[in-house]
Amino acid sequence: MAHGEALRIRVIKAVVEDRLSRNEAARIFRVGIASAIRWVKAFEETHGTAALPTGGDRRSVLKPHRDWLLELRGQGERSDA
Repeated sequence: MAHGEALRIRVIKAVVEDRLSRNEAARIFRVGIASAIRWVKAFEETHGTAALPTGGDRRSVLKPHRDWLLELRGQGERSDA
């Protein structure tokens, strides 16, 4: 579930300025504990509150090895016969 930046700022302020624990802030603002921990950690490292990028390189790491894997798979079938 995506959360807005305003909510991230409120959680971060509760932890940094109001000295709440990350667990308490998560409970009060009804977000996951892991989210509160990540948001505060990111703020402490970057002093920013923007969401971190999502996604990334979705290409298969196995594609360059496709022929070798298919050959290996074929050998396994032959040895069982």
